[in-house]
Amino acid sequence: MQMHNIPDPGMLFPSAMVLNGTAYVLGGGQDCWKYDQPSDTWTQVAFFGYRLAGSAFAINGTGYFGMGEQRFSNLPYIDLWQYTP
Repeated sequence: MQMHNIPDPGMLFPSAMVLNGTAYVLGGGQDCWKYDQPSDTWTQVAFFGYRLAGSAFAINGTGYFGMGEQRFSNLPYIDLWQYTP
């Protein structure tokens, strides 16, 4: 069975992670989406700003997001943030 598509098809170079059994797609602009598998629904959640092509990952129940490019400048970010939904 196919899951519902993410509601924001315009995300550019997003990244994804699974944090405590929940999937997140983030960093393709200024959006972050959480996927709930039992209800097959996407919910938009808070994100800290505009960023393209960042990297997301989780280790031991803690999410991280960082790097990527700034809007309209192609200048790289060289940071790493703890992600707490």
